[in-house]
Amino acid sequence: MGALLLIFIGLVTYFNLIRVLDIKKQAKHVEELRLLYDDNYTAIDEQQFVNFDLKDNDLRLNEIQLLATHNSYKKLGSTIAKFFIGLGDSFAEANALKYESNSLSDQLNHGVRSFELDLRYRKNDFEVIHVPLVDNSPVISRS
Repeated sequence: MGALLLIFIGLVTYFNLIRVLDIKKQAKHVEELRLLYDDNYTAIDEQQFVNFDLKDNDLRLNEIQLLATHNSYKKLGSTIAKFFIGLGDSFAEANALKYESNSLSDQLNHGVRSFELDLRYRKNDFEVIHVPLVDNSPVISRS
């Protein structure tokens, strides 16, 4: 029993370490983007990404279509996490999670204008995490 408890504590520590390291990586990436946009930002013509006239004040909501992504910032996650998802739910569900999205910047550059993000509030910060603990590579946004 003690060995199982030790393994469980080790796995929780491992998954949280992934989370902490990814938060640091994402914070650095956000700062790099901020500097890039401060120095080199050029507005693009948004009209090329929509099928309606952006200046039409009589436009109705049901006349608008945007390219959107689901789980827009999902990262691949670890193999061991997928194993535990398989044990807890099903291995078919675990296999269905074997994908990752392009970065939000890349998606924006390809015309995506609507995102689905799974926000969680934790320790005075918002994190974007697909499945807490087992699919645990977040993006963090300081509140």
